[in-house]
Amino acid sequence: MIVFRTLPGDAKLFTAVDKSWKDIMRRVEDRRNALKAATTTGTLETLTSCRQNLEKIQKSLEVGSGFTDIPPKSCRVSAYICTAHWGLTH
Repeated sequence: MIVFRTLPGDAKLFTAVDKSWKDIMRRVEDRRNALKAATTTGTLETLTSCRQNLEKIQKSLEVGSGFTDIPPKSCRVSAYICTAHWGLTH
C-alpha cells in the first residue's frame, strides 16, 4: 500500500491503534459485557491515545506529507474508513 511505504511512521501508529482496538474488542467478546470491558482500568486512556494517534495520521493524510501519487479522494476514503471503524467524531 502506498500510504504504508510513504508514511512508515504513521503506518506504524495505525498498526498500534488497530492492535489496541482489537484487544479491546477481544475483551468485550471474552466478558460478553461491553460495559464491564469498557470500564476496565486503562481502557479510557487507551482509547484517548488511539484517537490522538488517528488525528495525527489524519493530518498527515490531509497535508500529504510530501507524497503526490495518492489522489485526494483516497485520503478522504481513508479518513472515512478510520472514522467509520472507530466511530470517532470531532
